[in-house]
This record gives sequence, C-alpha cells and structure tokens, in this order.
Amino acid sequence: MNPLKREYKELYEAELTKRGELNDAISQPITIITAFGAALLFVFSGFTNPFSYVHIVETLIGIIVTFLMGDAIYSLAHSHHDHEYAYTPTPVQLEDYRLSLNDYYAGEKIAADQIDDKVLSYIYEAYIQAASRNAQVNQLRSAYLYDARKALVRALPLVLLLGALKIGTDYFALLQ
Repeated sequence: MNPLKREYKELYEAELTKRGELNDAISQPITIITAFGAALLFVFSGFTNPFSYVHIVETLIGIIVTFLMGDAIYSLAHSHHDHEYAYTPTPVQLEDYRLSLNDYYAGEKIAADQIDDKVLSYIYEAYIQAASRNAQVNQLRSAYLYDARKALVRALPLVLLLGALKIGTDYFALLQ
C-alpha cells in the first residue's frame, strides 16, 4: 500500500478516535457544574437575613457564578449536539460502485485491475474528504469544550469565595 494512502486512512481513524475522546471529555465539566450547583444551594439555603451586607455580596457572587455556569452549559450543549461526522462508504456502497464501473466500462476493454484501482482511488478520496470534515468538526467541538472549561475556571474562585463567606458567617453566628 502506498504510504501516503496509508496516512489518509490513519488520519481518518485518528479523527474518529478524537471524536470519542471529545465525547468522554464532556463528563468532567458536567461534574464540576453539578458541584458548583450544589455549593450554590448550600450557600443560599442558609439565608436568615437576606438584607445583610454579607448576604447581598453572596447573592451578587451567586448571580455571577450562575451566569458562568450557564455559559459553560451553553458551550457544552453546542460541543455535543448538531455536529455531523463524515464516514467512508460501506462495503455495500463500494460493491455497488464497483459494479457500476463494470457496467460503465462493459463495452470497453478495461482490465479488472484498472477497475479495482478506480475503486481504491474512490476509497482514498473518501478517506481524505471524511478526515478533513471530521477534523473541522473536532476543532469546533474542542473550541466549545475550551469555552466551557474557561467559564468554569473563572467561576471557581468565586465559588471558593462563597464557601469562605458561608463558613465565616456560620462561624461568627455561632460565637454570638
């Protein structure tokens, strides 16, 4: 097999492997979003005096965290849905193509090897097209995953601050 043609096939297979990796990569941000949501519920479930300055600050921080979580959810949804991958022809489609070439060249004297070469060229062209399309889809999905993670990284210090405020207010409430 021609090394360049083998490379086309390997590129195609690599993009399909990356598709699986991108599908698996969604679980980590979903876990973080769930943990942030639980932290927000924990902080806001203990409000006793909603008009104290600490609770107003917690509310503002909570709104920002909620917005960042929404941004992450939006990015994750776009990373996971509405992406069409390209695939190589199935064996049935390849056989139909070979038979149509046999019919097309029936009146001419073309060797079976030449028809097989045309089928192989068709297969490698399909590898090239599919690998190119899948690389574009994977790049787009990676960008959306990056955006989701970026939003969560921005929310992390705010969630930690909320936790510190909650622990501090609970501690000072116990002292009184």
